[in-house]
This record gives sequence, C-alpha cells and structure tokens, in this order.
Amino acid sequence: MNKKYEKLFEPIKSVLLIGGGPAGMEAARIAGIRGHKVTLIDKNPVLGGLLRTAAVPDYKYRIGKYADWMERQLENAVVNIQRGVEVTADMVKKMKPDVIIVATGAKPFVPDISGIESNNVVYAIDVLNKEAKVGEVIVIIGGRWVSWETAYCLAKEGKQVDMVVRSALLPDESIFNKYTMLDELPKYDVTIYLKWWPAEIRNNGVIIKNKEGNEKFLEADTVIVGTGFISDHSIYKSLEGLAEEVYEIGDSVSPGRIYDAVHEGYLRGKEI
Repeated sequence: MNKKYEKLFEPIKSVLLIGGGPAGMEAARIAGIRGHKVTLIDKNPVLGGLLRTAAVPDYKYRIGKYADWMERQLENAVVNIQRGVEVTADMVKKMKPDVIIVATGAKPFVPDISGIESNNVVYAIDVLNKEAKVGEVIVIIGGRWVSWETAYCLAKEGKQVDMVVRSALLPDESIFNKYTMLDELPKYDVTIYLKWWPAEIRNNGVIIKNKEGNEKFLEADTVIVGTGFISDHSIYKSLEGLAEEVYEIGDSVSPGRIYDAVHEGYLRGKEI
C-alpha cells in the first residue's frame, strides 16, 4: 500500500489485477497511487503484454522503453507483482479481493481457411515473440499491423516473404507506422498480393484467389496467420461473482490501440 495516500481515499480496497498489459498496468498503477492494496498477476515472466510485441520492430523500440517505465511506476505505487502465474478461480477465492479487474488481452483470430490446422501454420504474434520457428520462404496471410511488422522483421533477416492482403494497405494504422512500412518493405524481398485471399493452405504453400477468379500457388516453408485479434472473455467469465466488483478492460473487451487500453486502465483505476 502507498503510505503517502492511504488516508486520502477510503475505504481502502483489496484490488486484484489479472493481466500485465497496458490496460492492466495502468489500472494497477492508478489504484496503487490512490492508496488501495493492489496485486497484479500475469501469466508471463515479463510484464507488458502486447507492448512487448509492438516494440519488436526496431523503429518502435520506444514502446519497449515505455513498458519498462510502466513497470517501474508499479513498483513506485507499491503494487504487489506476481509474474509467471496462471490465475484460477480457486486462487481468487482464497485471496478474497474486494475488486477484480480482468485485463488479459485478446487472442489471435483464426480465419476459416482449408488447411489452417496444418503443421506449417503459425501465428504472427508468436513469430514476433520468438515463440514459433519459421523457414526461409514465408507466406503471411492478413493485412493487420501484426502481419506487416512480422513481414518487416523477417525480411530484414533475409527471408523471402509473400503477403496475401485481401483489403486496402494498412487501412487502420497510424500515419507513422503506415508510411514506415510503405517506405521500408520495398527495400527487401517482400511481394504483396493485394486484393487476393487464401483459398487453401497446403504443406508446401498456399493457393490464393482474386475476385476475377484467377488462382496462384505460392510456395512456402511456413505460413503465418496475422488476421488480427478477438476478445477473450474466458477468464472474466470464470471469475464473475467472486468479488463485490468485477470488471473487464482493454483488449479483453475490444481489441484496440495502446492509447485506448491505457486510457481505459486509467479510468478504471481512478474510479475504484
């Protein structure tokens, strides 16, 4: 508990934060500053969540520094941090918190493509996090930020990369990220199949089609899926009713930008 503030805000509550991404860290920081007794638990050994993934491309290294800063602020706010711990309902029942805030983030969206379960298929977030191995010839499916940044990082390593992008180029990216990608990717061995989509994944590549009915086969050692994220409410639902107040914030509710997650975390920490 932060002694400086403990008499300013009453009643002081026991707050359990689950998830150490941008929303969870900010909510924990603000609740700690306000004098509440805060515990933050994350399943990963390092806090940051998608902040760490977003910082992998070399031109976005400042996001990693921001994650480090956030972690230091949690220590200043006297937040009890438990890393590498999976939260269960039984664990929470024993803790008996007054408030539970679930900020466990989103999970990769799995598109309905024939062959999606093949052994040569991995997900972009796992590649960026160094949790999946890839070959030398790559096909990336999807046009979300995670796809473009994976293509950039692998191309810089000397991989041959084909991207299959069904819609417009980086339609929802920030100006900084969009124009960095459009400037950098042409320097490397990256081919973009714009307005094509995957029809079938095979063990040696991907069959793609376009609206004119044309068909191509792209060879690949590894097929990487980067079609965005969807909310994961499973932990929130398993903990409903285990405290007087149970909230869900950040990408757990709706995948969005870092700014949105931090702002939502700030508001939730402020309102406890």
